[in-house]
Amino acid sequence: MPDFHKFLIDGQPPSFTMGAETLTLELGLLGEEYELKAAKELRETPEVVDESLRQFRQLVRGEKDLVVPLDDESFLLMFLRPCKFYPQAAFDKLRSYYRFVQKNPKLSANLTPLHNSAVFAQDLLTILPRRDQHGRRIMLLEVGRKWKTDMVSVVDLHRAIWIAMEVAKLEPRTQVAGSVVILDMQDFGMKQVWQVSPSFAANLAHWVQECIPVRLKGVHIVRQPYVFNMAFTIFKPFLQEKLRNRIHFHGCDWRALHKHVAPASLPAQYGGDLSLPEGTSVKLHQSFVLFEEEFREHEKYGYTS
Repeated sequence: MPDFHKFLIDGQPPSFTMGAETLTLELGLLGEEYELKAAKELRETPEVVDESLRQFRQLVRGEKDLVVPLDDESFLLMFLRPCKFYPQAAFDKLRSYYRFVQKNPKLSANLTPLHNSAVFAQDLLTILPRRDQHGRRIMLLEVGRKWKTDMVSVVDLHRAIWIAMEVAKLEPRTQVAGSVVILDMQDFGMKQVWQVSPSFAANLAHWVQECIPVRLKGVHIVRQPYVFNMAFTIFKPFLQEKLRNRIHFHGCDWRALHKHVAPASLPAQYGGDLSLPEGTSVKLHQSFVLFEEEFREHEKYGYTS
């Protein structure tokens, strides 16, 4: 089984308080509920896992200029689970991921928490403390009124999202259940629109759809102004049908949002039950810094040519 002991603090996984709530990074075993979910949704049984690992390793060994930790089962599972334990699909995802790293040094170089704090300092990104009713992690991005584009570029924002995804996928439960994203676009204006070029939109869409080993189960856009349509129009040509069908526009209709994400998992400003203070992004970043060594180790992997 994966060894997560190196991340424990006094024998406990990293956690921090968010007002009356506590966000705990759930490192370690799945537990019975998620084991049943993995078997049902991902074909994850001992027999399938063993055979898939064998075939996956064989495929990766054939990619001579790709360096990854083949002896680390937890690393391989990060790619197999989102691909439902189909080795060829996991191999394609692995290659796409590291080709993206290779082709996008502005995004991938020094991709560690210590080198990327500006987004968190502006309180633009956080992980909500409660999973949704399906066990999915919820990432909240407030990229409207809070986003000061003179201090944080769209590249900075992408890098911060990438870091958050990297930490989230260390959680076996998130590998199995997946994640959802809430985009709060309140007061999104022309300064933000000018950040989104067609080349950036194409690159981000490719990264989300082809590269990251994460089960993205939904994107929920809330409080979007009319001007946001300009930015979304840039993205639309690059979205595949699968992702288009998982993007939902709610405006301020919280009942519509609650059909997808239960109020018990949502902050009060979205009609939910959680009372979260401002500034949780800073604490989240401090937790991510605990994984700095893991990010540094990850920089050693990839294509050598």
